[in-house]
Amino acid sequence: MDTLRVLSSLSELPADEVDYQVYENLDADVRAALCMDNLREIAQAELLSPKVVAEIEFIRDATVLLIDRRIPGADLTEHDEWRHVISRAKTALDSISK
Repeated sequence: MDTLRVLSSLSELPADEVDYQVYENLDADVRAALCMDNLREIAQAELLSPKVVAEIEFIRDATVLLIDRRIPGADLTEHDEWRHVISRAKTALDSISK
């Protein structure tokens, strides 16, 4: 869930750090750590509820689409779609922590 932590904290980072986190770390982490195989194993082991797994799938898919659009870090945290994904990542992380 480190990937969700990084994603949920993007709005707190300076623009140059956002670029690095998104296009260097998250790009690979979202595709690997939150891949369908991993989420399927988490769901089968009942480590997370099906609702949370579905939310993480949405977050992964939306994040990959946004990463592929290459919005610069200075604009990224002000972009409505990114803010929505960041907010949903915070909510998902909160629900996992409970």
